[in-house]
Amino acid sequence: MLVLTRRGWSESAAAALVVVLPAGRLLFGPLWGLAADRFGALSVLRVVGTLSALGSVGLCLWPDPWVSVGFLAALSVVRMPAYPIVDAAAVAAVGPAYGRLRAWGSASFLGMGVVHGLLDDAVPEIALWTSASLCLATIGTTELLPPLPPRTHAAAPRGGGRWHGLLQTARGPIGWLVAIAGVHGVGLSVYDHLFAMHVAGLGLPGWVQSLALASGVSAEIVMFRTSSRWFGRLSPWTWLLVSVAAGIPRFLCSAVVAAPVPLALLQAFHGLHFGVFWLAATHLFAHHARPEWRNTVVALLPTAMFGIGPIVGLLGSSLLLRRHHDTPELLFAAAGVSLLATLLAFVARHRAGRA
Repeated sequence: MLVLTRRGWSESAAAALVVVLPAGRLLFGPLWGLAADRFGALSVLRVVGTLSALGSVGLCLWPDPWVSVGFLAALSVVRMPAYPIVDAAAVAAVGPAYGRLRAWGSASFLGMGVVHGLLDDAVPEIALWTSASLCLATIGTTELLPPLPPRTHAAAPRGGGRWHGLLQTARGPIGWLVAIAGVHGVGLSVYDHLFAMHVAGLGLPGWVQSLALASGVSAEIVMFRTSSRWFGRLSPWTWLLVSVAAGIPRFLCSAVVAAPVPLALLQAFHGLHFGVFWLAATHLFAHHARPEWRNTVVALLPTAMFGIGPIVGLLGSSLLLRRHHDTPELLFAAAGVSLLATLLAFVARHRAGRA
């Protein structure tokens, strides 16, 4: 959104245009997964890496407002599949050690956020150039990877059989997981996109947002790094239930606490609310997917969580703000969404236990 406002769009227009990012994930996520299952995960990863690099470089070089929107829309389509492909491969390759591997992604996010925050005033487009550089590096990295699982025992069917098979796969636990991830993503999108607005609305200084980010991502890293010690003590369905339920106290407390340090430290709930959810959901999506559909099914997790969730969350937040104008109302609503996700997770866990 900051890229668009710096390139001539108003804040309201940028807020509307940024919806192209989750829309691209929603519309094209499963299609990329199908391509990975049909043609091989490594081939698709190389293609999307190359296209992402081209889009990122183009976004840096052409600052025209409309061209910038076009490149962002293109990036929303081509960057999304890299995450579920790598997640599916990592879960298949390392199993319970997946969390320790995933922690590096969170640590990189935190490190880049700190560096870009410090240098943003001096180099306003540093984030764009960093993204382009990393996308170019990814092209070379894919050449060093071994064959990614699966190309499986059974080849994914072609034609209409692909869609029939996907619909069959989406029944049962996968359908419940998609619903839970979508609802959970609504609440998370309120925090991701609007927590800074809440901090500003309370009249708190900007460092509160920075401390909240550091608190949340640090807790997330701890959860990922230590997951091999505790994750196996309960079933993934139980961890899924615990993680979505963590949103209820997180959002309720964030709505009523106005002191800067306690409000920021409350966001350590993110380690449980997002980190443990991602661990449990990734394992469950991969476990319940038929081998020939693994990439397609795992792609449904970010499609629901970062596609459906932000679209519903941002549009709902916009309507709520028009009526109430108070950001604590958003957090109370997010707590209600977490309660709904908790009820869905409870029913799904119960049904899975009976299966």
